[in-house]
Amino acid sequence: MRFFPENRKIDFVAQGRAGIDLYTAEKNTDFNETLSFNKFVGGSPGNITAMLATLGRKTGLLTKVSDDLIGRYVISYFESIGTDISQITKDTTGGRTSLAITEMKPDNCGVIIYRNNAADQRLKPEEINEDYIANAAGLIVSGFALSESPGREAALTSIEYARRAGTKIILDIDYRPYSWLSSFDAALYMGLAAEKADILVGNDEEFEVLNKLMYPGAAKNGQAAVTPWLEKGCELIIYKQGGGKGAMAFEQNGKIHEGRLYHTEVQKPFGAGDAFLGTTLHFLMKNGDIANAIDKGAAAASIVISREACSASSPTEQELEDFIKNYHH
Repeated sequence: MRFFPENRKIDFVAQGRAGIDLYTAEKNTDFNETLSFNKFVGGSPGNITAMLATLGRKTGLLTKVSDDLIGRYVISYFESIGTDISQITKDTTGGRTSLAITEMKPDNCGVIIYRNNAADQRLKPEEINEDYIANAAGLIVSGFALSESPGREAALTSIEYARRAGTKIILDIDYRPYSWLSSFDAALYMGLAAEKADILVGNDEEFEVLNKLMYPGAAKNGQAAVTPWLEKGCELIIYKQGGGKGAMAFEQNGKIHEGRLYHTEVQKPFGAGDAFLGTTLHFLMKNGDIANAIDKGAAAASIVISREACSASSPTEQELEDFIKNYHH
């Protein structure tokens, strides 16, 4: 089964934030006792892009960064992994690149995110290049990008351009309550995007928020939560179950796929979802096998949370194959 159009110049373009992650260098240490940090590029769309690029996909990133040494670092990182940087622009109005500071603990891990005057949300709709979107097989939009103007309108513009060109739209709901005025605000704007999505990705909480306005009677989890969107025209919904249950995939034709869950030694509790999605999309494009794609995605998620970073910990195909082959529950 082919999900994506063929013979496009770019495999995937991701739109949304790309920032800096500062991880405490001391593991299993409270922040008060931390003395130093390791820096990496982060942000969900950025991490997904890194995962896809590591797997050999032709990638592009649509975002804005600050016009300073941090913004330049972000751009240089994506250039170094082979991502097209032509649509990463610098904000000259004082916007700042996102900063996340985290402890390195498997549990009770403190994470602080600074997004005051976030540069990525200053991307304007008139700055979106329609031809660039049309040259991509898939457009990945983070729901986070819809939380504030003018980045919200820029994301909706990209979605409209993708619809015109037959570029597949992947909406990663990516709901972060602190970025929205209210859950109703989130339900409204993410609902507008979800109506046009070909592939929709989320977990229990995210579908509960998404359904709040348009489908308030829908169940809060499981198949009943995603059914309205399949009926609306979404081709595939990837549902990340909570409680260590792994992921499920629901097709419009009624087929359901359930992925495995891989257990590993956890260094940090974040980054798994981005590795999962990037890997799943790669294998969907490669062979169209949904069950195989979400299985490989789960393996990538386990690898990333067992390593120090997010973007820089993205596994190669060979590493995925070796991990699955040698995995013993």
